[in-house]
Amino acid sequence: MATFKDAVLTKKGLALLAKAQAGQTDIHFTKAASGSGSYGPDEKLSEKEGLKEPRQETTFERITVINDIVVLIRFLISSEQESGNLQEGYYVKEVGIFAEDPNEGEILYAIATAVEDQWDYMPPYNGLMPAYITMEFYTEVCNAENVTIVCSGTFITAEEVEAELEKIRADAEAAHDAIKGMIPKKVSQLTNDSGYKTTDNDTWRANTKTQDGYVTKGSGNPDKVWGTDADGNPGWVTPKRGDTLPEGLKSGYVRTGQDKNATVGRASTAEGSLTVPSGDYSHAEGIYSKATGDYSHTEGRQTTAGGEGSHAEGGTTQATGGYSHAEGSATTAGGEGSHAEGGRTQATDAYAHSQGYWTRAANIASDASGKCNKAMGTGGALNNKLGDAYVIGNGCSSSASSPPNELSNAFRVTYAGEVYGLSAFNSSGADYAEFIKPWADGNPDNEDRVGYLVTVKDGGLYKADEGDYIAGITSGNPSVVGNADEDYYWRYERDEFDRIVWVDVPELAPVLDGDGSPVISEDGLPVMTPTGRMIEKGTMKLAGGYDLARQKDYVERKDRPEWDYVGMVGVLAVRDDGTCIPGRFCRCGGGGIATLATERGFDTYMVIERVTDNVVKVIVR
Repeated sequence: MATFKDAVLTKKGLALLAKAQAGQTDIHFTKAASGSGSYGPDEKLSEKEGLKEPRQETTFERITVINDIVVLIRFLISSEQESGNLQEGYYVKEVGIFAEDPNEGEILYAIATAVEDQWDYMPPYNGLMPAYITMEFYTEVCNAENVTIVCSGTFITAEEVEAELEKIRADAEAAHDAIKGMIPKKVSQLTNDSGYKTTDNDTWRANTKTQDGYVTKGSGNPDKVWGTDADGNPGWVTPKRGDTLPEGLKSGYVRTGQDKNATVGRASTAEGSLTVPSGDYSHAEGIYSKATGDYSHTEGRQTTAGGEGSHAEGGTTQATGGYSHAEGSATTAGGEGSHAEGGRTQATDAYAHSQGYWTRAANIASDASGKCNKAMGTGGALNNKLGDAYVIGNGCSSSASSPPNELSNAFRVTYAGEVYGLSAFNSSGADYAEFIKPWADGNPDNEDRVGYLVTVKDGGLYKADEGDYIAGITSGNPSVVGNADEDYYWRYERDEFDRIVWVDVPELAPVLDGDGSPVISEDGLPVMTPTGRMIEKGTMKLAGGYDLARQKDYVERKDRPEWDYVGMVGVLAVRDDGTCIPGRFCRCGGGGIATLATERGFDTYMVIERVTDNVVKVIVR
């Protein structure tokens, strides 16, 4: 909650007050305004004629006379306004009260500024749930003869809500007592003279003599209720969406918590208090929850399930995408099939997932976790490889009710396979290695060839001999591996510098039905169609003749006998002939085996440790 300093009357406000005290005019308050302007300690607020950075204006809700000198003016700042909804959020740092001066016109009467870093944040309107900030402004009127205020109506406080709920509870108990006396007796206690009869499957209904009364559905009428048809004849009829339900219970509906002014969808249920199940076959429970999408389900407090087949639970959560799920506190699942959980998270693109606190998963099928992540790279679609796939945020926020004051990522992965980390990569491995070339002989017996000095000849890998160029040492514990692939290395076309070639792809958009909703296929995915535009460099180009069916049989290089990691930088274990001495140098003897070097040279390695009788560790650089 924001903390404001004492309000200050402006010079023009003081002049108007003097006129009012002299009986020359009344004080007529016209509006309140809020802004994001910051003020220095030496600025004189009494000199101001307007807010420094005005953002919103509003009328007053209520005025309370505190005494002959001071009045309390209460007003509401909302992100949803008739004059235009708020498009960009801001911190409320200044508020002002305006009044009508008979000589000057509308003037800034009084102004108040918030204490540094103790501001409230007004978020932009999200199209579903408006945000509100209640302001109480004390200002001087000093025995003015008359004080008037322009009001837009009233709003309800938490205390007033509780009083209203208590009245609702009392009304519900009275209705319950009345309904108890109206429930019909069991079939066994009824006679045909009462207008009811039994059937073979023990259901009961009104007979032709008596059409009034409580009746159950017939076994062959699962979607119908007892009522009158278009001609006024009684019978089993199919209800239309939006039909007003009668007071009390009715077959096919439960209305124990429905908002009395709500439209109820077909075969929908409500429970709790002030819930709205307006979607067909929907269910709303809790308090102030709304199930507006067909087949949707909402529960908790002020939750909204607006997408078809969506589910919202917790507090002020919103599941607006079709088949989406929002849970936790103030989360939003806006994409088709998306999922948002935790606190103030958003999954805004199709099939996206956000978790943690204030994370934003804004690319297709992306995942955001942690807290306060940076904006994702977007542009992704099912037929391209654009944007971010996964981020872990590590930003900071001053409190759970405030927006983050720092957005940053600890880790990020793109659909192109690029990986970004904020700090050091830590591994138990000890060297940088590459798959340089396969063994020239293919290693037919799957021999363990770790720890040999190796060289490259005629396109293949060999154990090195004395005088050979040393490419590295075959590694058993690399930290980073180059030229490693989950796919065939030549799956994608590459240029002369080994860069993967990217190609343009068609832009796709969902097919919409007559109501503007996406058309969903039998597999539960939206039907997509080309827009006629192309996305530049949207995906990787497959190599000519590449058969995707081969991928299912692919074996990674690390699991094939003809490939070995070749450590090129770091500390590596190498086989030796037993002569190497820690603290001195070694070189390649024969067959990839190290031997003691009598002096240091370009092809020698520092020995730092003996591991076994025939293995030492050396520094490769």
